[in-house]
Amino acid sequence: MDKYRELVLECVRKKYSFVPPTTDINDDSWKQGFEIRCDIPGWNPGNVLVDYAKLASKVPEGGMIIEVGCGLGLTTWPLVYNSKNSVTVYAIDRWSTHPYRRWLYSQYFSMHRNAYPDLKTEIEEKNAGTEATQAEFERIFQGNSRVRALDMVAPPDRWELGLADLILIDVGHTYGQWFNNIVFWSKHLKEGGVIGGNDYFFDNPRDDFREIRLAIDDAAAELGKKVCSEGKATWTYV
Repeated sequence: MDKYRELVLECVRKKYSFVPPTTDINDDSWKQGFEIRCDIPGWNPGNVLVDYAKLASKVPEGGMIIEVGCGLGLTTWPLVYNSKNSVTVYAIDRWSTHPYRRWLYSQYFSMHRNAYPDLKTEIEEKNAGTEATQAEFERIFQGNSRVRALDMVAPPDRWELGLADLILIDVGHTYGQWFNNIVFWSKHLKEGGVIGGNDYFFDNPRDDFREIRLAIDDAAAELGKKVCSEGKATWTYV
């Protein structure tokens, strides 16, 4: 019996957005003690969620986190529930105008679609009917007063809600989107604050990920910073 296939099937049935880095779905050791949900529709694997939780846990009392491109909150959840109770999290997305309003299944599971064709139907139906709307995002967070959902294009014309301690970016897969957002949001970071995001891979062959990595590198040079990353998606500037 293919144990990994059984793990994939169990994750699909639980409506997980990714396969945890374990051979036992009940083994949560990969979470490293952080509060993380696997069942919010989204596109990021477990290592990114752990990285985001670590960054959020370091934000000081009364601090601010800005997440640009939050979708339905897969990555927002570790920011909210691993930061201090006095920290405000601004979650930004263009829910009302996003061209992909319906989340069918995550990219992570689509990689398993070809390996396990007999699971194709279940994988494709995993998130059928879940629309990426602000109302759905707010339902997931059940009115948590620390989460402020903002429906806006990024970068906006202006930002007047203060400086952030942590800014994390995940925008459209074009050079311009990433470069412009990084440069804009860097101006709204507190001294000593951290800006970063995901989608920074050393060896992903896809053209869009190469464009993203180039934009992150070029924006770092523009800002006089260096990229800190293990090449497994998460990055920050130092």
